[in-house]
Amino acid sequence: MFQELEEARDRRQGIRLPMEITALAEEMENRGDNRLMSVKSRDVSYTGAFFNCRVPFGLGSIVKLIMYLGNMIVEAFAKVVRVEAEGMAVHFTRTTVVPVA
Repeated sequence: MFQELEEARDRRQGIRLPMEITALAEEMENRGDNRLMSVKSRDVSYTGAFFNCRVPFGLGSIVKLIMYLGNMIVEAFAKVVRVEAEGMAVHFTRTTVVPVA
């Protein structure tokens, strides 16, 4: 078990920081009935994040996230790479930062 945890840590490319960010998450591949929900991050890195939510999107789902960070809006597309009872881990595939006037 400990070896599996070490291997999982080794796959991470970015340092994860404990940070609570509220985001709007939309599942992009659900044909015709896209789910939209509010989520809160548990930790964030430049490569991904873990979001707490009641009903996580499925493993492999493509998700669009809108995050408000001070005077910036971050739009990110991500893939769900892990699902747990309390939420989902995502890997960012594309991010755009827009300053708010």
